[in-house]
Amino acid sequence: MKPQRSKFVKFFHNNTVIRSKSDYSTYFVVNCWRKPFYIYLIRRNSEEAAELARFELPAQFEKDICELKGVYALEDDVKAWLKKELDVER
Repeated sequence: MKPQRSKFVKFFHNNTVIRSKSDYSTYFVVNCWRKPFYIYLIRRNSEEAAELARFELPAQFEKDICELKGVYALEDDVKAWLKKELDVER
């Protein structure tokens, strides 16, 4: 089942600055610490981070993105794939 489009549109264009615990930012990251690798949707404020959604990273992106262990921002090709999966136009 695909998530509803409206739920994820704003998370591709979120540039919120966190100045207090009432401020929050929501963003995607790729976690490359261990297989299977995942794309996470994270909501963070000054006190905590919460995982809102998790998507398995397709194998076609593993070599380019997860060559080294770490947590990374989405690259353009992964953004395009995820937008297509979530039915997001922008």
